[in-house]
Amino acid sequence: MKHLNLRWIIIALIGSIFLIIFFQGYLYNKITVVTFINALFLSGLTLIILGGAMFVYQGGFFKGIIYSFKRFFKSFSLKNKWIAENEFDDKDDDEILTREYKISSATLSVLLVGILLFVISVLLAFL
Repeated sequence: MKHLNLRWIIIALIGSIFLIIFFQGYLYNKITVVTFINALFLSGLTLIILGGAMFVYQGGFFKGIIYSFKRFFKSFSLKNKWIAENEFDDKDDDEILTREYKISSATLSVLLVGILLFVISVLLAFL
């Protein structure tokens, strides 16, 4: 697992503060403890969704789907069947499934801060 970079954690925390201010000022007319907890929850949820989308994209999930569609549609084409019989196999396409994808520290930081804000908001809601 890659080490978390403190710089990315600080950037994610600053971004979450701006999200909290946005949700607090834009969605709610007054500032109370309940609206702060709601804004904290919404900003944490936003960061979790953003970090999860970044994680899925960097993990190569969509490359596997594209590879599967390519193989599926190749099987119906007569031209590609003829080429496959007379040439070498698609070794480059097979590399997509065996390649290891790196997850950046920015993605892990956004996920970590989002989960932290989410947990804090749930704990504050029940106090």
